[in-house]
Amino acid sequence: MSTSTAGGGGKPWRSSSAIVADTASGYHILRIDGYSGTKVRSTKTTYLLLTENGADVVFEVGSQTFAAHRCVLAARSPVFKAELFGTMKESVTTGIVCIDDIEAQVFKALLYFIYTDSLPKAKKEEGEEEEDDVMSQHLLVAADKYNLERLKLICEDKLCKYIDVGTVATILALAEQHHCTRLKKACFDFLSSPTNLKAAVDTDGFKHLSRSCPAIMEDLIVMLGNLVL
Repeated sequence: MSTSTAGGGGKPWRSSSAIVADTASGYHILRIDGYSGTKVRSTKTTYLLLTENGADVVFEVGSQTFAAHRCVLAARSPVFKAELFGTMKESVTTGIVCIDDIEAQVFKALLYFIYTDSLPKAKKEEGEEEEDDVMSQHLLVAADKYNLERLKLICEDKLCKYIDVGTVATILALAEQHHCTRLKKACFDFLSSPTNLKAAVDTDGFKHLSRSCPAIMEDLIVMLGNLVL
């Protein structure tokens, strides 16, 4: 659950949210800004996420702050473990860690996954698929940064569904940069169609890909050569 600071210097305040307990089924219904009601199993870590009880570290991400628990983060991510307890310790004395390379909504989803082992459901609105595509790309990068392999695989699976002529170049570059073998193969499978390949190479994204990732172009040429053989 996130908090933000009013006026830049006031006390943190909680974003509007609601928690509906269903003790019979052992689930909570979590409602937070930007997401529809998400059903999560009532576990100790879910309780910590919802209440922030005992939080001992705060992350500043853009204009928002997120309270969290070092032990939970360290148990799920070796990178967080190194940052919070090991030789990479950050802001140990203040208990505040600044994140400047991840957007607030992406970091919120990352924390949600760490605590619940699931992703929040985005609100169903116009343009949802495009937003989910972009969110999955950013979340994959964050998952790779913090070595959250299961989250990374989930993002790969999501992105496989969004491969088309307009997105294949961007997704392929992402797969190459973050060592996503299955996602890269899915892009190559899409490009193995002459129709898809012809349409894709005419896009600006593919032209940029050919300049920025020459290794991918070499792999693509080999793949096409194997198809001809």
